[in-house]
Amino acid sequence: MRPSSVRTLLLLAALTPTPLAAQDAGRVAGRVVDRTSGAPVADAVVRVEGRAPVVTDDEGRFLVEGIFPGEVQVTFEHIAYGAHLRTVTVAVDRTSVLSVAIDRQAIELDAVLVETLSELEERRVRSGFSINEIGPDRIDLAARSGENLAQLIQSALPGVDTRAGLGAGVCVTYRAIRSGNNRGRCDGVEVRIDGVPINDPSTIYTTMPLADIQRVEVLSPAQAGARYGMRSGQGVLLIETKTGRDRIESDLSRYITGWGWEGESEPYPWFKVLGASALTTAATVALSTSFADSCFFTPEDKPLALRTECDGLRTFGASVGSVVLPAVAGGLVARWAGGTERSRGRLVPSLVASSFTLIGGYLLLLSGDGGTETAGAVVLFAGVPLTLALSDRVLRILR
Repeated sequence: MRPSSVRTLLLLAALTPTPLAAQDAGRVAGRVVDRTSGAPVADAVVRVEGRAPVVTDDEGRFLVEGIFPGEVQVTFEHIAYGAHLRTVTVAVDRTSVLSVAIDRQAIELDAVLVETLSELEERRVRSGFSINEIGPDRIDLAARSGENLAQLIQSALPGVDTRAGLGAGVCVTYRAIRSGNNRGRCDGVEVRIDGVPINDPSTIYTTMPLADIQRVEVLSPAQAGARYGMRSGQGVLLIETKTGRDRIESDLSRYITGWGWEGESEPYPWFKVLGASALTTAATVALSTSFADSCFFTPEDKPLALRTECDGLRTFGASVGSVVLPAVAGGLVARWAGGTERSRGRLVPSLVASSFTLIGGYLLLLSGDGGTETAGAVVLFAGVPLTLALSDRVLRILR
């Protein structure tokens, strides 16, 4: 090769730029921590212009190599902490160390609208077809026209039939199973208001205001039996109110003549009610009989005959007080002891039942025979508390 060609090649090599050697690059290392707690921040993305991003490890540490010397910007990004920028000077063949403390940032999300469905609406969506129900529009129209619930059901639900029941009530039956041999009784559908079974719904059909009702649905005997069991073999009428079962002051209590315990959170407090009723009955019976003894006596020849030594007013007070005082006090105590957050006993039925039991116990005591007197004491001090507890448990109203 001629000397002129060699010189040309050497000149071109001197003028051609060369890449940065590895030993001429710098590095950035460090650790990312939470400013408040000092805990390491893992999975933070570290970016340096011209280099591939790296991710911090479980201890929050990172290392970026091959950075051109000079002043560079390092960006730290994390989903919970946002983006943070730091500036660092990088020297040749040196490691610049950063200690980065970052703060959490609130993440603003778009609002999410959650729509809830009632029990009846959910069933309609799942089934994919129209169910045998009465909606709010039809109920409002019936309320404005002066119809009652029985008339509305008769006109709007083809699956049921209404007729006069025993007394002043209404009997609602499922047409498919109605026969001619039940004229004297009502094999009516079971009624559930906001999921609560109603034991005697005959008067609801004419007294419950339509303005309180949101939706009504009837279930066939097959549907009702599969869903609620054998008790619902005649079909079920579901009534959904506008306020639901969480109402504070419920008008529904006027329509409930019995009470199932399915909706209660705890068992009925039998021992508490029996104990409180027994103590109250014993105290009030002892008080009333001591007052009655000052007026009444029984002739020896007629044990069941009572004679009085008091005037008319005191005699009347002793007679009524011996029954009314134990009945009222025992009924109030049983209602208090058996009350729950959702229901309580009905006072009037408890008073009536306990009054008859008290009268029976007093008659046994007046017999004059030792055995019947013992039976009378058992009726007064054990039978009356048991009667109060049973009445309080069976006959309840919503609070």
